[in-house]
Amino acid sequence: MDHGIEALTGMVLCLFPRTEFMALYKNQPSLGYDVTWLAAEQERLLDAQLVTVGRRTAIERVAFVVWYLFDRGRELGMVKNGRMVFPLTQQHMADTLGLSLVHTNKTIKRLRSTGTVRWSERWLEIEDEARLMEIANVEQTARPKRPFI
Repeated sequence: MDHGIEALTGMVLCLFPRTEFMALYKNQPSLGYDVTWLAAEQERLLDAQLVTVGRRTAIERVAFVVWYLFDRGRELGMVKNGRMVFPLTQQHMADTLGLSLVHTNKTIKRLRSTGTVRWSERWLEIEDEARLMEIANVEQTARPKRPFI
């Protein structure tokens, strides 16, 4: 592989041997479609992230990632009492957004000062989601239902 990954939370990994992948489409076309859908959705998210880095200000970038991850966490049942475990460090955020650690730290402080988020001790709470989405310059649209794999 030409890349690596690091899991920040518990996860379940599903391994598909390349030699058997085409058999998946032949023998389980519905499952093959779901796998393809997930891959295409991840590609779309990568495109959105590249646009985020290229067109948004630092505070818009941070707000977008925070909102998106919280929204996905909510969709997956990870948000409890309005907050969720948030294992990303400021270094992770800086690396993801193409910002220096110092700039990321200052930007997160600016975002906190807007009263939209609380982010501390690996917890994230969104206090004003509408305002956070406004800062992030996103419109919430209905996403297609994600396959359960």
